[in-house]
Amino acid sequence: MGKKDFQLDLIDFFFLLVLISLGFYFRIYHAPLGWFIHDSARDLRFAQAIARGQSYPLLGPTAGGIFYLGPFYYYLLSLPLFFTSKISGSYYFIACINALSVILVYFFVKKFFSSKLAIVSSLLYATFPFSILTGRNMWNPALLPTFSLLFFFCLFLWLKGRKMALPFSLFLFSLLTQIHAVTLVFFLILILAFFINKEAFSLKYFLMGILLAMLPYLPYFYYEFHHDFENAKAFFGFLTSNYQSHPRSPIALFFNATCLYPKMAKEFFLPTFCVFILYLETVLFLCALIFHIIKFCLKKISCYELFILNWLLLPIVFILTKKDRIWFYYFDVTYPAYFILLSNFILNVRLHFKKNFIPFVLVILLGCGHLFSAYYFDYNLAQKGYYQIRLAGLQDIINLNKGPRFILSTFKAKWDFWQKLSQIYPLTYTQTLTHLHGPGAWLMRDQDNRFIASLFAHQQTSIQNPPHLVINLKQDLKRVKLFSVGEIYVYKTEIPLCEHIPAHFSSLPSWDYFETPLYAWGKKNITLNCFNLERPLVVQTAISWKNQSAKISFFCHGQSVQAKEKLIHIAYVGPIRIFKINCPGSLSIRIENEHSLTLDIDAYF
Repeated sequence: MGKKDFQLDLIDFFFLLVLISLGFYFRIYHAPLGWFIHDSARDLRFAQAIARGQSYPLLGPTAGGIFYLGPFYYYLLSLPLFFTSKISGSYYFIACINALSVILVYFFVKKFFSSKLAIVSSLLYATFPFSILTGRNMWNPALLPTFSLLFFFCLFLWLKGRKMALPFSLFLFSLLTQIHAVTLVFFLILILAFFINKEAFSLKYFLMGILLAMLPYLPYFYYEFHHDFENAKAFFGFLTSNYQSHPRSPIALFFNATCLYPKMAKEFFLPTFCVFILYLETVLFLCALIFHIIKFCLKKISCYELFILNWLLLPIVFILTKKDRIWFYYFDVTYPAYFILLSNFILNVRLHFKKNFIPFVLVILLGCGHLFSAYYFDYNLAQKGYYQIRLAGLQDIINLNKGPRFILSTFKAKWDFWQKLSQIYPLTYTQTLTHLHGPGAWLMRDQDNRFIASLFAHQQTSIQNPPHLVINLKQDLKRVKLFSVGEIYVYKTEIPLCEHIPAHFSSLPSWDYFETPLYAWGKKNITLNCFNLERPLVVQTAISWKNQSAKISFFCHGQSVQAKEKLIHIAYVGPIRIFKINCPGSLSIRIENEHSLTLDIDAYF
């Protein structure tokens, strides 16, 4: 081994340590800063049932609530639960799989392209704030980069002459289609590969691959056969039907898709410098896209570059032409192809313009912007304990930077909250719904939070007649704080004597596990009375989407009074209306709407 080779080996080893450190720190060590939504709770319930031998699901998560995917994700998620019953076990497990993609992209690019390109592309991918954001949540999109890399690694090996790699490519394609529906477009990439490498096609290995690809789908086929192929029908209906409830503007959609990451940066309050870097990266990416398309047209593009270009473009075309909502994390399927093409263009700047410093400056700028954004993002999440983003931060990109800001707590905040609460006042499952008040209670008792709360409630003995607690999203200097998690503060409170308020009684209706706990009143107007009020009262309502126009009136001793109102938006719950009324004595609350009322109402001091 020569001296130069030894130096390169040392550089590679050092850079791998850097990548491992970045992948561990942001994706694994900071995994609790990801969110844990009701999808995560749903998936974890299936995984727990598998690990306990209680159930073996034949279907997986839904694709847009329209048709079901295969069950591979549930079985993968169950693996750590054979060794631990803690939620955090599966949570960190998914984060570890995503962190593996940081290392894989380096080896993948180094093998099929060059060491320099491997260093630049893996560094940009490892520090990209939005790949970090979606990669450390316990949900199936977090698996996309790792399994996509494994699929293309095997496919490229087959293109290079390794015949045995073909069955593994088909097997990994089968797994990918059970992780997320958008990966179905990789079928076109397989066809392209067969066309380019048709001379090396082997029927033996192809049939072996088909058998391997069918294995993960056997439970799915069994279900379909016994249910009149309902998912197949739903899938074809999805391809032909328009599920949008509003018309979309192609120009606005294209602009938002092009400027997706800079506009998302504004949603997450990143500094102007970080937003500028992301805009710069967007411009460079568009240049990279044009650069590779020109190479293709001039027939100067390499085989591997062509496949990376298709890895990027085919999903984007599929996503932008789809008729259902477009969620921002759909574009995770393009990782790390996005950064491979971008880095390849940056390195080619040097070759075409003979300016050695230009690629170096660009890489430093982008890398520093990514790194600072990731640190800034995580610092704010650790301080606050919750995300505060617009609805478009979670939903259709056509509405980017529009609409109200929603509050969504981190997994760490939820976990810390229930641990601290159970140490002070161990509550039963029902008590968590009747003794937690305030706007922050919705962050801690709705859907996925109820799942965590029920785990803690079963782990400890509950206490009789626990105190009522109010959870605020900002500090109240007039109250004595029990504890806080980030900027989520917990205080003792009392509830007034009121008639028929559901949140005050243990005899609650039977709710579906993932249904937002709203009480169906069965009428279009209700009147609630509160008595013996000695201090200002807080009244809080959460109402169904049909009752958004409901009129809420207050009457103090029969006289109409105005209440100071505050509006907070909670993800997956909707708008929480909070009123503060000063009415010594008796207060009547009247709610009216043209539709039958479905709402939860709370009152506390």
